[in-house]
Amino acid sequence: MKEGALDAKAARIDLTADYVKFIRSYIDLKKIRDKKFKVLVDAMHGSGDSFILRILRGTRIRLEFIRNSINPSFGGSRPEPIEENLEELKSRVKKGKFDLGIALDGDADRIAAVAPGGAFIHPQKILALLALHLNQDRHWSGGIVKTVCGTTMIDNIAKFLRVKLYETPVGFKYISNLMETEDILTGGEEAGGMGVKGYIPERDGTIAGLLLLEMMAYRKKNILKILNETEEQFGRFYYLRSDLKLGKKVELKKADLPGELLGVKVVEVKDYDGLKLICADKSWLMFRASGTEPIMRVYSEAKTLKKSKRLLELGRALVNK
Repeated sequence: MKEGALDAKAARIDLTADYVKFIRSYIDLKKIRDKKFKVLVDAMHGSGDSFILRILRGTRIRLEFIRNSINPSFGGSRPEPIEENLEELKSRVKKGKFDLGIALDGDADRIAAVAPGGAFIHPQKILALLALHLNQDRHWSGGIVKTVCGTTMIDNIAKFLRVKLYETPVGFKYISNLMETEDILTGGEEAGGMGVKGYIPERDGTIAGLLLLEMMAYRKKNILKILNETEEQFGRFYYLRSDLKLGKKVELKKADLPGELLGVKVVEVKDYDGLKLICADKSWLMFRASGTEPIMRVYSEAKTLKKSKRLLELGRALVNK
C-alpha cells in the first residue's frame, strides 16, 4: 500500500453533535430551562466531561465541574462512582450548597449522585427515582428491571405503580435483552448502569443524571426532599456490599447455609446467580463469587444500617469459616 493511501480513505466523523442533539430532544428542556438549580458534575477524568454542559446550553442551570480534565490514569484512582471515590464531590456539594451532585464513571455509562448536604445517593435509589419520575411525571408505561442483588425498594415501587417487575442475573446485558423484547420503562444494576425507555438498550449515566434534574424541575423540590419522600412511602433500606479477596476460590453450598439470620427465619433462597437468603422481615444476605478471580462478593440489605452491617459481618464469617 502506498504511503498516504490509508489517510486518503479515512475520514474523521464527529458523532457527538448528533448525541447532544438527541439528548436535548429527549430531556424536557422547557421544564428545566428557567430553573436555577446549582449542579456539580464529577467527570472522574473520563469521557463525560462536557456533554452535560452542551446539552444544558441555553438554560439557567448553574453548572460546575470537577475532575473534568482528560487524564489517562484517572488521577491515580479507579473511575468508578462508588462512595469511597467521591469524597471530594460530597465535600464540594456540601460546602458549595449545590442542589445536586452527579458522578460519572470513566466512560460515562454509570452514575451515582450526591444530595444537598453531601449525602451519597446510591445507584439503587437512583433507579427507584427514575422509575417514579418516568411513570408519574412523564406518564410513561412499562415494567422495571432490577438484578437479583437489587434493593427491595424497587419491588415496593413496582407493586405500587402496578407495573411488572423483572429480575435478572447480575450484568446489564440481561437488562438490555429485556429492553429489546419487552415494554421496559427503566432498568438498572447496583453498579450504576441505568437504561431508560425511548433510548437505545444501553447504559448512559449522562441521561440518568439529567433525568434526576428533570424530576426536580417537575416536582419543584430538591433531590434530597424527593428522596426522603420516596423512602417514607416505599421504605428506607440500607444496602451494603463487601468484596472479599480470598486465597483460593470458595463455593458456598445452599445446604450449608443457615435457616435463619440474626434470629430471623430465612423464608426464600434464590440460587440462579449466587445465593440470596431472604428473611421474613425482608432483610437479606447474598453471596456471589467472581467468575474470573478468587473474590466473593457479599451483599446485605436491611431496614436499619446497624442490622445491614451485622448481616454483612455474618456473611464474611460464613465465607471465611
